[in-house]
Amino acid sequence: MTDEIVFSAANCIKNWLREEEEIVDKSHESSFQMTSIFGGLFSRRPNARPLLARWEHGKIDSTGHRVNNLEKKFLVWTGKYKSVDEVPNYVSQAVVERARNRMRIRIANYMMLATAIGCIAMVYSGKQAAKRGESVQQQNLQWHKETQQQEK
Repeated sequence: MTDEIVFSAANCIKNWLREEEEIVDKSHESSFQMTSIFGGLFSRRPNARPLLARWEHGKIDSTGHRVNNLEKKFLVWTGKYKSVDEVPNYVSQAVVERARNRMRIRIANYMMLATAIGCIAMVYSGKQAAKRGESVQQQNLQWHKETQQQEK
């Protein structure tokens, strides 16, 4: 009996959370568009233009974000468009944010890879220096000797 109650409560909570996520997703998509209703006076986006929206499949489709050259390249690199020339001047904010997020993740992955390669290279060069008999302590002593000789 208690297992059934716990199971039904868990299902209710899961369904409620799923509905909340859908509501948040829908409100998040339209929150960027609603900032430009007053002609950009209260907008956080510097290149906002007044809201031009149409109702399509139950969602507001806004073409209110003017895309700069870097964002056009992001849209091409993420595969939304085939070339920079195909990207329109105004694209919905959700599409631009999705492209930015994908590029942010891609750049972070490349940086992690470069860091790992750099660490491996440093370990390799340290082992090679140890084979030659070099150490940081010897370099420090050598530097101190040279500095003392220059002062004399």
